[in-house]
Amino acid sequence: MAASAEIRALVAEIEAATAAAQARAVERQNATYSEPIGSELGTVTVGGQGELRAVDLDTRSLRYTNESALADAVKTAVQRAERRARESTEA
Repeated sequence: MAASAEIRALVAEIEAATAAAQARAVERQNATYSEPIGSELGTVTVGGQGELRAVDLDTRSLRYTNESALADAVKTAVQRAERRARESTEA
């Protein structure tokens, strides 16, 4: 009897740990990370897996930059956001 009670307790502990891990996975999957693009050009947003979800540009600020500088700024912002997403999953 004592052995079966111990087994039931271990099973309950494993189920609780599994449920907690699944909840953390869903939370990370639904998380978003935003980073500014350059100096007030807009923001980029990536999901918890590092996938690009949005690029929001401030059209009023675009007149003060060129295509190459904008592309570099967007790329840098996406890389920073991806890094934040990756670091959050490693924690």
